[in-house]
Amino acid sequence: MTASRILFCLILVGCVHAGSAAPAERVVTLTLPSAAATTGRIAARLTVSPLPRGTKLTVRLTDGQIVGAVQPYGRNAERGGSYTIPIPSEAAAAGKVTLRIELRESSGVQRAPNKEELRRVELISTSGAP
Repeated sequence: MTASRILFCLILVGCVHAGSAAPAERVVTLTLPSAAATTGRIAARLTVSPLPRGTKLTVRLTDGQIVGAVQPYGRNAERGGSYTIPIPSEAAAAGKVTLRIELRESSGVQRAPNKEELRRVELISTSGAP
């Protein structure tokens, strides 16, 4: 085999591998709740299924800033549940907030959570002190 054929094969394998890789995060764009206009405070409510021990969900803004994480343990990990993460008001643009959510398994593998693991993401209006 010639050097150019070997190079072509390596490029082809690399392209196939890159194209088949699973996304490392799930991107969700949500509309602000109408009540947020009066309180000015918003939060993301994540509803998750039971997750394996050591699993962590990290929530970031589009600029990469981490706004919170969910790492259930004990009975909460066995049952799943809903978790609330405050979102900075400056993250809202044109009445929407875009979040990047990644799941890190206890083995260190990072990937996008599937629809069963992360069942729902919604924005809610909150009140009280920041």
